[in-house]
Amino acid sequence: MELTFFKFPEEFIKEWLLSGKDLYFYDAEIKQRHNVKDQDLSELLRKSQRETDSYFQVLVKDYQSVTDNDLILAVAEQNRDLLLALDRFEERKEKYEKFFKKEWNYLLELSQAMKKNDFLPVLNLIQADLAHDPQTISVFASSVSETLEKLLRRDSALSRMIAFNYCCYKDLGYDERATLYDLLGAVILKDLGLSQNRAQDIFKKNDIFYKHPYYSLFLIKKLPFELSQQCYFFILDHHERRDGTGFPRQKTGDFFHPLCDVLKAGEWIFFENSKLSDYKKVLRDIGEKSQGAELINTSLLASLNLINSYLNE
Repeated sequence: MELTFFKFPEEFIKEWLLSGKDLYFYDAEIKQRHNVKDQDLSELLRKSQRETDSYFQVLVKDYQSVTDNDLILAVAEQNRDLLLALDRFEERKEKYEKFFKKEWNYLLELSQAMKKNDFLPVLNLIQADLAHDPQTISVFASSVSETLEKLLRRDSALSRMIAFNYCCYKDLGYDERATLYDLLGAVILKDLGLSQNRAQDIFKKNDIFYKHPYYSLFLIKKLPFELSQQCYFFILDHHERRDGTGFPRQKTGDFFHPLCDVLKAGEWIFFENSKLSDYKKVLRDIGEKSQGAELINTSLLASLNLINSYLNE
């Protein structure tokens, strides 16, 4: 499920607030939304009249919350395009219902995909999980979810990296959905800057390559949504190393997020190697790289060793 906001008519605002439900105000000046609770409502009303791009919003989590509320239904009638979007999310959830499992062995499923060199089963599982997510997090997470739904329809190097990051995230014990979308958003967006490399090989280790996280962030600012702060640093730091020999800022392990190592390992496995099926060798190489002070996340190494053991069975 996806986060959806309706533009809320002023004539319904007081009735909505009296019912005890949450109302949001999008401030176009600072490009952020905030809850109207404890805010000066009269000032916000004046601002919405003064600035046409600022407006009141109400959060709708799913289609049922529209049809069960006459007031929301009245607003929805004025926003048919958004209501159709909610219909699509319901269809998406129904589509992946047969794949949905509340609990599954992430690393086993991932290693089975590697062994068979067929990632569609694990991609279906991930889509099913994301389709069930009420996702009341942020517009950024909503945008990532929409992009993932399209990317995970086919088996590609990028969708394999997404699957790897998703499964490692879950296995490492993280459970905050906002952080999951930050990580998966970073997988999608982190290498946009390589498009600025005019060399015949965009992966040529030239000045552009070593600065591509900066270029990625520059290009992302042109997208129609605001990047989360945590995703910003995932993208900027995903080539940093524990000993400070990484790039673009030579940060040490104490100053970048451990999940950056998941992004690095995903690239080593699926992006930098032409023979995608040669997973055992790549996983062994990552273990050696960790001894060379390239990784800080020891739990990730344990996960990769477990995957390797599944591959040897």
